[in-house]
Amino acid sequence: MLDRIANILVEARTKVVREINNAQVLAYWEIGREIVDFEQKGKRLDSAYVDALVRIPLFAQEATRYSKGVWSSRLRLYPEGLFEIWMPVPPLEEQRSIAAHISAETAKLAALGQVAERTTGLLKERRAALIAAAVTGKIKSLS
Repeated sequence: MLDRIANILVEARTKVVREINNAQVLAYWEIGREIVDFEQKGKRLDSAYVDALVRIPLFAQEATRYSKGVWSSRLRLYPEGLFEIWMPVPPLEEQRSIAAHISAETAKLAALGQVAERTTGLLKERRAALIAAAVTGKIKSLS
């Protein structure tokens, strides 16, 4: 039993460290995006496209693959590792089109999420009202 508990804790710690590393990679990417925007003034890479690209789980896997560290829970992605990650770079207009499409679809999903939350809230209210009516005898049985 103690071994299983220890394994659960080790796995949890490993997951936490990976999430922290992923957040760190994204933070570094945001910094890099700012530098790219400043230095290249958008000539070769669209920052919204790159932002969407680095959020794909496959990119996180690749970042982990090229990261270095003594332990898997203490990985770091150094610039030379970042430059090894293959990224598709279509023409600038296509990048902008892809980024706009992703943005539009994400907005639709966010709107659907809000509708679902609102519906769930209304259903909970209706359920509570129905339970209250049943408990107080305001609902007559069919028999």
